[in-house]
Amino acid sequence: MALVRRTLPAGHSQLRLLPWLHLDRLATGRSERRPDDGVPGAARDPLDLESAVAAGKIQFYGMATWNGFRQEANARDAMQLADFVNIATEVAGARHHFRFVQLPFNLGMTEALTLGNQTVGGKTMTIMEGAEELNITLIASASLLQGQVASNLPGFVAEALGLASDAERALQFVRSSPGITTALVGMSREEHVRANAKLMGERPASIDQFSKLFSRGQSGS
Repeated sequence: MALVRRTLPAGHSQLRLLPWLHLDRLATGRSERRPDDGVPGAARDPLDLESAVAAGKIQFYGMATWNGFRQEANARDAMQLADFVNIATEVAGARHHFRFVQLPFNLGMTEALTLGNQTVGGKTMTIMEGAEELNITLIASASLLQGQVASNLPGFVAEALGLASDAERALQFVRSSPGITTALVGMSREEHVRANAKLMGERPASIDQFSKLFSRGQSGS
């Protein structure tokens, strides 16, 4: 497929190996859906991506979305992770190389943790739970929501998570959430890098801290 060929570097032979490849915002357009199964047509890309794995160009592949996994299950642009895993399995069997999903997750967009919009094995669950069932690694984008949750957070967030700044608390929330392996954040200044790197010396938030955070948030305190 042309998109995959354009995404892979033309001079790939000069690279040893791309560890994994994300197709950004993969097939979120309604016009790309197949009428018989509702799965975006461009999701048929696993055929070319598995070929890229076989050719030694990448090890794994994944998809990056913005809205697809954050919607109610009956929304027009909602996606089911199991559908994409099934497509990869149809192409390459159980040993397919579809392993990653990137989606927004932060203190202002908590759907990955709180919204039961996925169906796996006949059970309704969140995307975090579904990803664990389907052996998919989740990567959080917009961890600071373009800076919108890096300051002026409600006091109960500091009470629940501690730490020195709202930016640290926002990143702590994302990186500590079950199922999230990486919290992506853009940094343009060295001092931001140093400040965010301090979290590496902190333990992830505990279940008790999460419970306190959500109970206070729901009560509006």
